[in-house]
Amino acid sequence: MLMMDVPSPTTQGESVELICSYELDEDKLYSVKWYKDDVEFYRYVPNDWPPGQFLPLQGVKVDLSKSGSQSVFLRHVDLNSAGTYRCEVSAEAPEFQTVEAEKTMKVFAINCMKPSYIKLECVRIHSCPHHSNTICTSFYEKDKVGGQLAKMTIQLLSSQ
Repeated sequence: MLMMDVPSPTTQGESVELICSYELDEDKLYSVKWYKDDVEFYRYVPNDWPPGQFLPLQGVKVDLSKSGSQSVFLRHVDLNSAGTYRCEVSAEAPEFQTVEAEKTMKVFAINCMKPSYIKLECVRIHSCPHHSNTICTSFYEKDKVGGQLAKMTIQLLSSQ
């Protein structure tokens, strides 16, 4: 095997190409198989029809039109796409020589939600000449779970 490339880290929603470059010298290619966490998800066998075949696996969406004997193209990776990828190349008979390599892909999620705003009300209380308390109460937008307003009170103590 000459080279294996698995882009890492990558971002959720991106499409990536996994590359498995090899040289067979005098041998003929029997198969190229791709695994994620030891489960096969793509194989390329030149003598089969079609030569490239996808085996369904959670987190792996193969674009067969862009995949072939030396690469597999994954569309819209998600957090389930993270893991250890292995490429296994086998030559034809009589040798059936097999080489493999593996690399890990990390996938990050980027939160692109719009910011939420809070209303903050503060009251400063002077209890004695050298000490003061500030009480702030904030009201958030409706929370996503119960649909209720979330309230938070913060008391700041200071001495001068």
